[in-house]
Formats: sequence, structure tokens, C-alpha cells
Amino acid sequence: MLIRTTMLCLLAVALAGCTSSETPLPEGAPPLYNVSGQVTYHNSPVAEAIVVFAPKNGKVGASARTDAEGRFTAQAFPPHKGMPEGDFAVTVTKTESVDVSGGDPDNKQTKTKYIIPQKFGNASKSGLSVKVTSAGNDNLVLELKD
Repeated sequence: MLIRTTMLCLLAVALAGCTSSETPLPEGAPPLYNVSGQVTYHNSPVAEAIVVFAPKNGKVGASARTDAEGRFTAQAFPPHKGMPEGDFAVTVTKTESVDVSGGDPDNKQTKTKYIIPQKFGNASKSGLSVKVTSAGNDNLVLELKD
């Protein structure tokens, strides 16, 4: 009996390892299309920035974080890659926290420092937009200009 129980447990574990653990898309989610590219500022990649795609006429936006080379892949429904088609206003932000407490460990205070100009974090001022089509949008270059 013990051998049979052990074999059934091992079989259950093996079968569990063979099933997909991918999270399903939410019910009613629109089709997603690949959107990837690179963010640059002064012709240099912007690493560890947050890129947000705000829909102009739709309901579903997306976001991404750039890697060390400024590259990103947008996700509307993480962990799924891609976003719906449509027109999007784009914002890019990169900040860091700066200690302004003067070294007082009992009164730790920080201030947000913008690494790239703050205007790129405002959809109405960034000057950035993307049109996503069913063909997808690979190799976008979001060039931030002063």
C-alpha cells in the first residue's frame, strides 16, 4: 500500500510539472500585439526607466521597464507580453530617491530626483505617441528630446 501511495504521489508531482502555469488573460481582454523598443536620451540608452502607454481612445493601457540598454517590451496584462491596438500617449520617467536628512538617522527624509526631464513623465508635454497595429510594433525608438 505504501509503495502504491508513493507512486501515485510521484505521478501527481510529475504531471503537475507538465501543465502550463501561465496566467490566463482576463475574460474579455482585447487581442495583444507585441510592442518593444528602446528609450534614448541624448543618444544614450535610458536604463531602469518606466514607460507608460496611456490609451487615447481605448480602455487598456500598458507599461514597461527598460533594461540596462534602454530596451523594453510593453505589457498590458503581466505576465503576458503585448498590448491592444490603438493610439497611445507615451510617458517615460526615471527617478531616484536622494537623502536630504543631513545624515540624521532619526529623521530620515528623501526627495525625488528626476534623472531625465520631468516633462517626459507628463502625457500632454512628453511629445511621445505610438500607434499600435495588429502587425505589432517592434524596434520602436522613443528618442527623448529637450
